[in-house]
Amino acid sequence: MVFGTDTLTGEPVVVRRAPLDGPGGTAARDALRREARLRARLGRAGLAPRALGLIGHEGMLHLVRRHVPGRPLDGWVADRLRHDGDPGVCWAEAGPVALALLDLVDGARAEGLPPTGLTPGSVVVGPDGGVRLVHALACAEPGTLAARRARHGADGHALGGLLFLLATGRPAALAEGFPEARAGAPQAPPDLVRLGRWLALAGRQGESARRLAPAVLGLRAADPAERWTTARARSVLTTGC
Repeated sequence: MVFGTDTLTGEPVVVRRAPLDGPGGTAARDALRREARLRARLGRAGLAPRALGLIGHEGMLHLVRRHVPGRPLDGWVADRLRHDGDPGVCWAEAGPVALALLDLVDGARAEGLPPTGLTPGSVVVGPDGGVRLVHALACAEPGTLAARRARHGADGHALGGLLFLLATGRPAALAEGFPEARAGAPQAPPDLVRLGRWLALAGRQGESARRLAPAVLGLRAADPAERWTTARARSVLTTGC
């Protein structure tokens, strides 16, 4: 991936490349073409920076897309962590971004492209607090295995992880892999229990952890049939019920 400038408009762009010929570049070319298809749909809906072109030039296939100003979610969170005892992002900033993430997931689902590969690095928070997918390949195309998994809440599970990051300043995987603190425990607790304990501790000082905890645990329920919908998570975040 390289950064450049559109010579016609002067706008900043991002370029990804793959060899235009040869069997060794087949997978990379296929990935660029798939990304171009996804960006066409996501870009029209305002969910991701749209592709400006898929161009063959000097033996390479180039996918050119608009550059999105802002910070990846993990960097945005790190910039806002304080030393006043609150382990997460303050609620005044975390709340709007949490709702924007719910909107992003709903928008991608409405396009038939559930974002099953959501990670803190795949989402950018813009200067206005809006969020966009910078990695279009985080979405699943209809008919794929990833899209079928999304029907069982895989995208909601990933969304819960992003909310946990806002609440605690730490990735959910860190909490899930955290060893049981009590010496001699017969077995480590399930991942969801670990998340709950971490959120409860963070919630002693952090309003974001207290307010986001129900949605995090609901979206990451072990049984896919019990995972919260985005509508339920939004209701709890906006009304507390």
